[in-house]
Amino acid sequence: MKKPWLLLLTVLMIGGCSSVKMGYYFADWAIGWKLSDYVKLNKEQKAELNQEIETFLAWHKQTEMAQYADQLARLSSDIAADSVTQEQIQAHFDELGGHWKASLAHITPALVRLMPSLSDKQVSELLENIREESAERAEERAEQTDEERLEANQKRWKKNLKKYLGSVSSEQQILIDEYLSKRLRTFDLWNRYQEAWYQEFEHVLAQRNQPEFANELKQLLENPESLRSPELQQNLTQNRQHLLAFMQQLHQSLSAKQKAKLLKRVDKLQRDVADLASD
Repeated sequence: MKKPWLLLLTVLMIGGCSSVKMGYYFADWAIGWKLSDYVKLNKEQKAELNQEIETFLAWHKQTEMAQYADQLARLSSDIAADSVTQEQIQAHFDELGGHWKASLAHITPALVRLMPSLSDKQVSELLENIREESAERAEERAEQTDEERLEANQKRWKKNLKKYLGSVSSEQQILIDEYLSKRLRTFDLWNRYQEAWYQEFEHVLAQRNQPEFANELKQLLENPESLRSPELQQNLTQNRQHLLAFMQQLHQSLSAKQKAKLLKRVDKLQRDVADLASD
């Protein structure tokens, strides 16, 4: 399953704001605001949620941010090098996954404490809104043809690369097209995986006042891959290999000007994160 909403908002606030520090300082407000889109909490639940958010963000700032800054410094060195291996790129993905798992392991106990306070009506509201949001995304995507989806992905990649590199060369556009053409489709498989996750989530929430609830929720949040079909997992693995090859080729294609712009952005982010960790 994709990232639970509570931590997802923190990540989005950190990565999406022009000022990392400002985004982080307002993350507690943003998480609470986003959660209200899914379920209406009473006064006591809001107070408990706010306390859990503050505790998590304090831990995250004190424990994790310095590790992010360290990885960004190493990422900058890898970008600056004349060449980079797929193993180096995979190592960064693995490290990011480690950061995510550490945060998830820290926040799961908070969810275990919060969920039993939800009424049956609140649980129904939560599940309905999560399903509705997912269904809307699936419907929007299903309305597109394969050609439209490919074109949208091409535009998205080009837009993102221009943001970080300043421009996209014709050679790099070819690399994007080749990469996207190799990707295996996972849309239907992922929808079935999401449905399996939602069904299990509904089952777990129904047990929220039972002794086994904590272990069941922990398993669902920390090991959602167990619900993926073998075909989906195989396709995701192959797509990751295509992504690693693409990123290696893209790095090799960078002009001096593009690399300088990218390094400037990464180095600024690294300094901001390091400053935040030391505040």
